[in-house]
Amino acid sequence: MSTSSLHQQLSQKVQGLFSPYQNQRDQQILAKFDRTLFRDDFAQLKDYLREIEQTLAQLAKLSDNTQPQTDFYSQKLLAQCHALIDALQRQDTDFTLQTTSSQNSQKRRASERQQMQNALYQLPPRERLAKYYEFLLQLNEIIENNQLAFYQARSDQEKQYWSKKTQITQQRRDRCQEAIDLLEEYLSTTTEE
Repeated sequence: MSTSSLHQQLSQKVQGLFSPYQNQRDQQILAKFDRTLFRDDFAQLKDYLREIEQTLAQLAKLSDNTQPQTDFYSQKLLAQCHALIDALQRQDTDFTLQTTSSQNSQKRRASERQQMQNALYQLPPRERLAKYYEFLLQLNEIIENNQLAFYQARSDQEKQYWSKKTQITQQRRDRCQEAIDLLEEYLSTTTEE
């Protein structure tokens, strides 16, 4: 097989191999490679693809009578492709595992929160009212801590974070206060009867 036809076949194979990743060219590859394969570690996908293209270009420059060099660059190209595909697949697997783990922990927290709410609703009204007051005190304490953190924040981004956190906690406190008011109203009507 001539070097030019080998180059053409390898070029097509490389294009086919990395075509699914074309929209991820700016993605950073979190892998450490052998220096004989790639110059840099933790670079972007496009940088590694450029090095593979350079290996292909070196292969294209060779004449038909340089079999040892052709073998060397062909093997280097194969090793580069394997290493990069392995890194991409490992990174995709790690991302999938992190996403699944995060989703599972969110579901678990939501389930625990739902169980706690159900247990709270099972309490008699007076005990539930006492719990609501405990929650109200805790929320007020959280708001104070968030406001203190806001005033101690150095950057605008930190201030914005603590402001948003305070706002969300204030909304929770307002809902808690509404629940207290409703429960107190209910208890006052039931004791009058």
